[in-house]
Amino acid sequence: MNCDNSQVSNNVKSFKIKLFRKYKAIVRLPGKKPRKISNSEYVKAIKLPGIKAKQNAQLLSLELKIPMLDPESKRPLAGTLNGVIIKIKYELRIFVKHDNLLALGEGACVKVPLIIYDIPHKPFVNKILKKPNT
Repeated sequence: MNCDNSQVSNNVKSFKIKLFRKYKAIVRLPGKKPRKISNSEYVKAIKLPGIKAKQNAQLLSLELKIPMLDPESKRPLAGTLNGVIIKIKYELRIFVKHDNLLALGEGACVKVPLIIYDIPHKPFVNKILKKPNT
């Protein structure tokens, strides 16, 4: 990421990188009308130090490791889905917070859509690859 703060008189206080997940689903129970459920949450976040005013940081290295397990349910993290019954979308949100009395909230935000592929889980893969008894 290239952060050009050379034209700004305020320091960049911090950078925050957050992995955001949003899902929508249709739940169908026997004998009841289908209902829609949805939720959105931050899965993981990190905070990095900022840069001084009138400074140009040519390259800021940002690294956010995507967790293998969902932080709440401790189940494997679901990948991106765009189906009829369930949709799961991920975004990488990068916030730039300036050091200014009038800079309220989390700061300016850049949103980058992400596609997260499901990772084969070891017990499942081992079961498939297991050699038959001879």
